[in-house]
Amino acid sequence: MHRLAFILVVVAGCDVGTGDPSQDPSSSSNPNDPGPGGGEIDGTYLDAERGACFGGVGGAIRCAGSPCDAMLGETECAATSGCIVTYTQDDAGALAFRSCFPIDARSTAAGTCDTLAAASCVTRADCSGVYRGVSIFSSFVRCQPRV
Repeated sequence: MHRLAFILVVVAGCDVGTGDPSQDPSSSSNPNDPGPGGGEIDGTYLDAERGACFGGVGGAIRCAGSPCDAMLGETECAATSGCIVTYTQDDAGALAFRSCFPIDARSTAAGTCDTLAAASCVTRADCSGVYRGVSIFSSFVRCQPRV
């Protein structure tokens, strides 16, 4: 008898829905809305503040499939249209090539490179982003004219 009561309690706690999307509050009539659980990762996108591409859903600057492959070297990246060269700065201030990232082509920031924030820096091919650290905890240091 105790097993039957346990099964009833477990089943009673489950939400099986109505089967009718118009009556189910967890479903959306918008096919582009991933719903309350989010969507599946659909690619990697640039996080300009951390200088890395991360898996995500519908980000603005798509890394996956861009010509700015992380395998490109500094010279190849600089020569590839639509790419920005980035550097990592060590504690002594020395720069080392970091990676090649796609440019955010939605707009182009005005002003000189050294006045731009991370999100604006990645809109300009004539600028380079400089970051501290190489992990997911990296941080944007500055934007500078491309060397």
